[in-house]
Amino acid sequence: MRTRLIALTIALVFPLPLRASESDSHDWTRTDTLLASVYVASELADWSQTSQIRNYPGLHEDNSALGMHPDQGQINRHFIRCTISDLAIAYILRKVAPAWVSRSFMLACTIQEIECIRTNYRNGIKVKVGIKF
Repeated sequence: MRTRLIALTIALVFPLPLRASESDSHDWTRTDTLLASVYVASELADWSQTSQIRNYPGLHEDNSALGMHPDQGQINRHFIRCTISDLAIAYILRKVAPAWVSRSFMLACTIQEIECIRTNYRNGIKVKVGIKF
C-alpha cells in the first residue's frame, strides 16, 4: 500500500513542471508517445513474467483478476485488455483535460507495472523476450 501511495504521489507531482511549458493544445505529443511507450514496455515485461509463473512451483499469480493459476489464454486476454484500455484512457484524458492529467495517469500505470516486475524479479522470475500465445 505504501508503495502505491508513493507511486501515486510521484505520478501527480512529476508532470507539474511540464504543465508550465505546454500550450493549451490537446494534441498528442512526443512526450505522450514516450510515456505511452515506456508504459507498453513495462506491460510487456510483466506479461512475460506472468506467463512464466506456472514454471515456478510454489508461486501463484497475485492478481485477483487472473486467479491464482491462470492459463496462457487468460493471461494474454488480460494483458491485451489492460494495455488497450489504459492507452485509450490516456488518449481520452489528453483530449479532454490538461496534459498533466493524462501524463500522470500513464506514469501511475507505469509505476504500478514496475512494482509488479520488481516483485516478480524478487521471486526469481526474469523477463524473457517474447510472449507465448
